[in-house]
Amino acid sequence: MGRRFLPIAIAMVVLLLPTSALAGGEVNLFLGKRDIDDNFLEFLNVESPQEIGIELTFGHQWPVAIAIDYFQADDDGTYYSYRLDAEVQQLAVGVRYLFRKDKTVVPFIGGGLASIQGELSAQGQGSVDDSTIGYWIQGGVNFRIGRFFNLGLDLRSTHAEIELDDVLDVEVGGLSYGVLVGFRWGA
Repeated sequence: MGRRFLPIAIAMVVLLLPTSALAGGEVNLFLGKRDIDDNFLEFLNVESPQEIGIELTFGHQWPVAIAIDYFQADDDGTYYSYRLDAEVQQLAVGVRYLFRKDKTVVPFIGGGLASIQGELSAQGQGSVDDSTIGYWIQGGVNFRIGRFFNLGLDLRSTHAEIELDDVLDVEVGGLSYGVLVGFRWGA
């Protein structure tokens, strides 16, 4: 299931790099936690799984920049005697507005659509998964370090619901919060 998004995200980045190079941009690594609403993982006693992601912003010269982001949160646990693994991935596309682009402190907001997948697998019992389209909104701040580097804080809310095995409706959206470390180029 889960690894389907990564090749798509890489292809989008490669195709958009020429435009991105001319218009300025940045790529940031996100490291943080995810609080999942109506907890997709609650029966695993997991409240805030680790989340990792990549945020690509290009078009710093434009009034509103283009955002392409990829995030993954996963964790495992036990339910009775079964070992369960749960994973949520999202490929988000939208816009990001950067305030005070030429300053050291750069607040930003963003939003758009996200293709989200959730998978739950039980050891020796197979897995169930589903995907859907949801939406995301975001806010944060980047601190410019020198000419090319960023260090920032990011807060994102995603909303989407999937149906596992045609029985269980679960919310796979939630609140993500963490730090950004990245590189910028161009403008």
